[in-house]
Amino acid sequence: GEHRLEVVTVSGSDSEPFMQRLISCDLKKVTDEIGCRGTLLDRKGRILAFFDVHRRAQSFQLIVDSALTGVLRARLDRLVILEDVSIESGEFAVISLQGPTSGAVIEQLDGELPGSFLHCRPWRDGWIASRRRSQVAGFELVIPQQQLASVEQQLEPLGVTRCSAEDAERARIEGGFPRFGQEITDRSMPPEVGLEDSISYDKGCYSGQEVLARIRTLGQ
Repeated sequence: GEHRLEVVTVSGSDSEPFMQRLISCDLKKVTDEIGCRGTLLDRKGRILAFFDVHRRAQSFQLIVDSALTGVLRARLDRLVILEDVSIESGEFAVISLQGPTSGAVIEQLDGELPGSFLHCRPWRDGWIASRRRSQVAGFELVIPQQQLASVEQQLEPLGVTRCSAEDAERARIEGGFPRFGQEITDRSMPPEVGLEDSISYDKGCYSGQEVLARIRTLGQ
């Protein structure tokens, strides 16, 4: 359907300082083993895009709803001036496995489950992340686009079925995960929509940080 998960890759020798001064989470906490939720905000602290951030070698992968890929890419592209930073999308594909048997499927694929929320481990030429997008359990396979068909074939005999848009939406709502255009609008701020874990209050300046700090201090 219209909503699927895409990956925007930010790489280059300046990618970490470039991203650190733009997005709301602290990239010092993002390692090869654990990701973090993050947002890109305007100066008034309102959400332009939100995503999961993963680190791979010298690059960052932002897993984002396809409805926000264009906004995220355009904003980042516009802010690169003299930095050694390149921004790509379409290089990776994401398969989201959700539901009570998702852990058993991952164990059959890899023999071991990643730990808690957004913990990940290498798999094929990508990684497996613990990423619940439903009420019960969930994981994500992030793989190079050219491996998508062979991984889907690998999943078929394991009893994995494609979810309808209606069932995916029901699972998302029951799990309490917000979506842009539904719970999140262009006037929403992260603390209002359950994205508190995407905010760092002590990493230094980024767009919207001052407003969020004021909300936290004054409680309004």
